[in-house]
Amino acid sequence: MSNRFLSTDDELKPYYLSVSEIRCHDDNDASKPCRDCGGEVKLLLETAEAFKAIREEHGGPIHVLSGHRCKAKQARLYREAVAKYGSPDKARKKVAPPGASPHEWSCALDLRNPAGVSTAAFKRLIDGVLGVKGGRMGG
Repeated sequence: MSNRFLSTDDELKPYYLSVSEIRCHDDNDASKPCRDCGGEVKLLLETAEAFKAIREEHGGPIHVLSGHRCKAKQARLYREAVAKYGSPDKARKKVAPPGASPHEWSCALDLRNPAGVSTAAFKRLIDGVLGVKGGRMGG
């Protein structure tokens, strides 16, 4: 069985998502497409279903900070993290190396805590919906 990916607003809308939220975007301006790939749009169906379940459990909007990332952008983010943190080991605590980020495989979303919800409470909500310890940080 092959994976099914969503890539249009019509496909994403039932999951409370939009192309502008999940596309690979500019490093400094999420409203602009990525300079490397032109703004690839792709999200694994199961990831969209999980987001929908989390949003419905929360009962309101949840802001998506980042979705799909092309390999070139992931490599750049990792290089920048190595320069910032001084070593690959320290950088990997914040950013996955190229090829190791679930964003590159279109199966991850970075979410902002909803207003008035602590990080711990939001992670508990996500863990409860997914039935796992899902609040992994960094990718």
